[in-house]
Amino acid sequence: MKSARPLQGLLVVWGIWELLNASLSTFAGPLGATFVGWIPKGGWTTDLYSMTQQYGMVLFLLGAVYLLTATDVARYRAFVWVPIGEQVVGIAYALYGLVGAHTITTSQFATQAVINVIVAALFYLLRPSTTAISTNARTANA
Repeated sequence: MKSARPLQGLLVVWGIWELLNASLSTFAGPLGATFVGWIPKGGWTTDLYSMTQQYGMVLFLLGAVYLLTATDVARYRAFVWVPIGEQVVGIAYALYGLVGAHTITTSQFATQAVINVIVAALFYLLRPSTTAISTNARTANA
């Protein structure tokens, strides 16, 4: 059976990261973007400021979900798919930024995609198995 500690640690670190990124994106868009290495090719427009604030507000919610999940990984095991999904959506949106909107460079896309794949893989590999959780539940009820 896998230990929940590594996953809990990753969830706490990722939750704090999301809340920091959320604060910067919501209240200091350009600073937040620079902090994570994202600088729009065409400069900052009113639409990008608005989009960054909306993005930040979503990150507040995600950070809270990650920290809640860390409190009891077995109970909230389905929520472990949220950070995996976030990484997949991040790659898709970065691809749109590269090919569709032309707001990021190829190197920015590649950097983000590599980070997204690594983070998704970590969460996937550390996720609790349903078999181990079912066994623990039967043992606890005995």
